[in-house]
Amino acid sequence: MVRRMKGVSPLIAGIIYTLIVLVAITITLSFVLPEIEKMKDRVAFENAKSMMRKLDEAIREVVSEGTYSSRIVTISLDRGNLIVYNGTGKIEYRLESTADIVSPGVERKLGNIIIAGGDDVTVEEKDGKIIMRNSYLEVNFTRLGNTSYYVPVNVSRVIESVKLLRENTTIYPEMSIKLADIDSGNGYVVPVQTGEKLAKGEVVVHIVHNKLSFDIYFILKSYADFLIIEAKNVKILQ
Repeated sequence: MVRRMKGVSPLIAGIIYTLIVLVAITITLSFVLPEIEKMKDRVAFENAKSMMRKLDEAIREVVSEGTYSSRIVTISLDRGNLIVYNGTGKIEYRLESTADIVSPGVERKLGNIIIAGGDDVTVEEKDGKIIMRNSYLEVNFTRLGNTSYYVPVNVSRVIESVKLLRENTTIYPEMSIKLADIDSGNGYVVPVQTGEKLAKGEVVVHIVHNKLSFDIYFILKSYADFLIIEAKNVKILQ
């Protein structure tokens, strides 16, 4: 005995086809839309980089030409934020994106423009301390003086403790940091910038000893399990 297969009604078939089409469109959009957003972020980043170059060029021209010199620079941002820090004269463009534009912890320099990736660092001041942390380290510094009020500073003793967050272990380092056999003098210990979701954190120790002045920078980058120490702005005073 042979049984006949009943056909699917046109109405049910239409519903099935419609569901298949709708599911296909939904799946396609779920893959395509994020990629479109990433493309827009990449374009916005390149536009911002070009704008920052023009701004840097205009600033250098005004400085070289002297008093009463001026320039008009048009600033247009599709995405991201432009932040001006009055105290340092620093101008920062910040874009949060899932696109692989700049890898976390990577830093590139284009003239006066620094491009850095990641937003894993927090720097804050609390109870006379500077706390700088990312996902791996928390470094506690003694906060001393400021740019207009110098106090005795020993650069080898400014770090109070380092906490290894993944191991939940705190160490109290004993170290010796010297420049030209000098590790102390009058100066200050301050953060370059405070805030959350920073690409890197920096604490600067400024030292003046007799006729020599210099800065020691302690730098913590996004997702780094180590601290970078750099000497900058070494000057012989008259």
